[in-house]
Amino acid sequence: TAFCCHFRSALGQNGGTAVYDLLFGKKNPSGKLAETWPMRYEDVPTAKTFSKEINEIYREGCEVGYRYYQKHRIPVRCPFGYGLSYTTFEKTEWTKSGESYSQTITNTGSRYGGEVAQLFIDGELRGFQKVYLQPGESVTVTLTPQPEDPACYSDELVIPPAKPRMPITTESRLTDLKQTFWGRRIFSAILSVVKKLEKDARNLPDGVEKENNLKEAFFLRRVLESNSLRTMSMTSRNVLPYNRAQGIAELANGHLIKGLLRFMKRIK
Repeated sequence: TAFCCHFRSALGQNGGTAVYDLLFGKKNPSGKLAETWPMRYEDVPTAKTFSKEINEIYREGCEVGYRYYQKHRIPVRCPFGYGLSYTTFEKTEWTKSGESYSQTITNTGSRYGGEVAQLFIDGELRGFQKVYLQPGESVTVTLTPQPEDPACYSDELVIPPAKPRMPITTESRLTDLKQTFWGRRIFSAILSVVKKLEKDARNLPDGVEKENNLKEAFFLRRVLESNSLRTMSMTSRNVLPYNRAQGIAELANGHLIKGLLRFMKRIK
């Protein structure tokens, strides 16, 4: 019941019923992942840069999604196109005839279900088709790949640097503060709270509490780095009142007196 209630908030009012039908076998799940689930966050190509710079630059080039993990032979938890079912399927190898490719899929289990034929050519998904089969039923899928776009941007393409986001306002992200002398010091002071949480968590004995505290510190770091001063003021209740958010922006811009006056301003 708790499991179904948890998913209801994400799936809508009837989400619990859908999950119930899947868990108890009334319906056969036939979905496939449209993305790759890595083993760990460090395996993601943007792990070292995402939300840590003023500008988000996607440096994967043409290695987007499953292409990156395949090319660099990085083990993944669940690959692109992965999915479970209450029945089983057998697929023949793809055979080529002219410009088309064919594959026969057979439902070898005891339940009605769906399966997806996925045509990969040179590591690229060039076509797919989903079929639904009764137990023992077979079907032949024929796919004709469309010609590939010959244009391909070089991974060495130089992206011109973006202009600094000045002056800093309450709409600026916390990472934007690092553009100025005082801003860097404020940024370090705020992040010192996260560093203390991480240090305390790492000193705990191995176990669930240590893992949960590390996850909490990691999440807090991401929230602080990626959110604007205005957003943090709106969501932090009395921890960061709006006048203090304004004061931080003024201090980061080098307006020390204005910043201090903002901090001292009474909030009605």
